[in-house]
Amino acid sequence: RFMNSMTSALQYAHDSGVIHRDIKPGNILLTSRTSDIALGKSLPDDFEPVLTDFGLVRFIDSTQHTTGSGQIAGTPAYMSPEQARGELTDGRTDVYALGIVLYEILAGHLPFEGETTMGVLMKHINEPPAPVPGLPPAIQYILDRALAKDVDDRFQTPAEFGEAFKHAIE
Repeated sequence: RFMNSMTSALQYAHDSGVIHRDIKPGNILLTSRTSDIALGKSLPDDFEPVLTDFGLVRFIDSTQHTTGSGQIAGTPAYMSPEQARGELTDGRTDVYALGIVLYEILAGHLPFEGETTMGVLMKHINEPPAPVPGLPPAIQYILDRALAKDVDDRFQTPAEFGEAFKHAIE
């Protein structure tokens, strides 16, 4: 349900010409119409994730693809390889970042950690994430594809990612 809501929200943004570029847990709020959401308690049945903080947004038809020459913007732990290199970003950047969020949910930790920001960015660029122990192969495949280093090997849209995840968990 979380993934369905998040991929739908991202697809809506992309269809509206907006790339978020900073998908991370801190920019996903959980809300419920019937119950308070509290740390350490089970989520209520009617919980909804809400995507927030469009401060690093890029418009798809914009001629400016990065924040400036040689500059990168975003949260290093969730940056796509192309974003970490300061290259052109598109909707597949958001797919990668949501893949990092999903990895963190399933594994209980981030796939790439390091002593420095540059160390983390280099891992995003060069290292495959370790498989999540005990994860069914169909879900591991979905995760691996979302986190592909080459944008052409990644899910091309959030909707494609969401649909594949839905089928994998069924």
